[in-house]
Amino acid sequence: MDDQLVVDVDDLPYEICRRAHPRVEVDWKGCIYSNRDSTICWVTNIGLTGARIRAPHPLRRMAGPVLSIDEIGHFPCQIVWADGREYGVAFLEPPEQLHRYLGRILPR
Repeated sequence: MDDQLVVDVDDLPYEICRRAHPRVEVDWKGCIYSNRDSTICWVTNIGLTGARIRAPHPLRRMAGPVLSIDEIGHFPCQIVWADGREYGVAFLEPPEQLHRYLGRILPR
């Protein structure tokens, strides 16, 4: 159980817990990986500050995870919550930089 992801929302900074930018429902295949582990995932919603992903099995702790979305890009992130096999990730790059990749699919 030590290697399972455990996130206590009370320990998260306020700005990570609140969405600063709207999300869009999507159904994209992707992969979440680090330098020693990777797993396929599905992105179910996304915005300029983060995304919700679903994995086929519980994720193990990852140092420096990156969310790779097919034909979109690679996004360094932090896993900020977990609920079963669903996870919330916060992107580490500024929203202005992510807009280059995601701006065409997000609402104005």
